[in-house]
Amino acid sequence: MAKPAPDLAVEIRPYERDDQPHVERIVTDGLAELGFARDPVLDADLGDPGQAYLAVWVATLRSGEIVGCVAVRAYAGSDQAGDEQSGGHEQPGGHEQPGGEEQPGGEERAAELKRMFLRPPYRRLGLGSRLLEAAVSWATEAGFDWLRLDTGSTMVSAQHFYEANGFERCGSRVEAGQGEARCEVLYRRRLRAAYNRERGGGAH
Repeated sequence: MAKPAPDLAVEIRPYERDDQPHVERIVTDGLAELGFARDPVLDADLGDPGQAYLAVWVATLRSGEIVGCVAVRAYAGSDQAGDEQSGGHEQPGGHEQPGGEEQPGGEERAAELKRMFLRPPYRRLGLGSRLLEAAVSWATEAGFDWLRLDTGSTMVSAQHFYEANGFERCGSRVEAGQGEARCEVLYRRRLRAAYNRERGGGAH
């Protein structure tokens, strides 16, 4: 019997406080798919995403069901125009130990894409691109020069997705929590706001 097609009338909207348990479940289920248990250190943000991030979006069906999410926060590390070979290890709480990345070469600002998850029936339908575009547009308008992200070292399809959307690989790290460590590949994308400043113009 053919599997019913998912409802494609999906809205990408800003996160609201009542969305918290739904976002928490989507992320926790997504981590479980990858073989990870929820970690009290690495996943502390799930208790209050609205407080943990500068901006959060959810993908909702006409019924109100939330089927995906994405978030953006200010990047706590350094960034510069040159290539990086990051071998750093993050300490509990999400801060990378010194020595893993090169120090900044200017006043550039980086945002970080986090918690990009979709329920399985809604993948490969263009919703990931819509969530990503919401984050990219917001970070650009907010004046960030780079948008960075991390993805699992075994998540080859996710790596291909980000590369197809203009992200370049810039290193790797091991993120250490209370109960486990996660190997991650790092990516970044130059944002339009940075190009406009380099040319001496404003946003268009």
